[in-house]
Amino acid sequence: MNHDQPTSGAPAAWRMLRVQAGKLQDIPFADGVWTTAIYKMALDGSVVIEHNGIVGDEHTGSGPDPERALCCCPADHYTHWRAALGIELPLGIFGENLTLAGVTEHTACIGDTLRCGSTLLQVSQPRMPCYKQARRIGQPDFVKQIMESGRLGFLLRVLTPGSFQPDDALTLVDRPHPDVPVAAVVRAFCAPEDLAAARQLADLALLAPEWRKEFARRVA
Repeated sequence: MNHDQPTSGAPAAWRMLRVQAGKLQDIPFADGVWTTAIYKMALDGSVVIEHNGIVGDEHTGSGPDPERALCCCPADHYTHWRAALGIELPLGIFGENLTLAGVTEHTACIGDTLRCGSTLLQVSQPRMPCYKQARRIGQPDFVKQIMESGRLGFLLRVLTPGSFQPDDALTLVDRPHPDVPVAAVVRAFCAPEDLAAARQLADLALLAPEWRKEFARRVA
């Protein structure tokens, strides 16, 4: 695998419009509270990246996961949802770490390896939507709308820790699976009857293990 030269025919770069991280907070909701780190703050200057993601960024659930180190949202999503929902949605409100221009789920492929600053990053899986995004923007059925639209975003693993800063480019240096865009994984997930796609994805080593296990379960 060549990490030094751009892949022939691949887009030259994606660009970061916003970099953000957040701490766990207890937020009042209805008759109780919920704990979340979706209320992230924009970061300026050099941002230090480790295998689990941005230093200082906190997580709910099982905690840091190197397969989910950096959460990415295409800037195109904001254009779409502002029009579809008729509300103002500032960049970063969906809780992503990186808001990216120049890419969507249709143009990012599983295993895409990207140079950004001194880091080396790799697309690992789609981002599954959750109720916290819906609560954040006050749209109770937003998770369903995300799934129906296919605008999930995607996650990155960190191959080489280092640093980058807002407005840096992410330059594609290797594309081992040009026939497996993130959108294709989402389509297969939503089509349990498509066992051929499930079989292919269950064997795709660069797809995150939890997704491979799900597709393998379907085949079995």
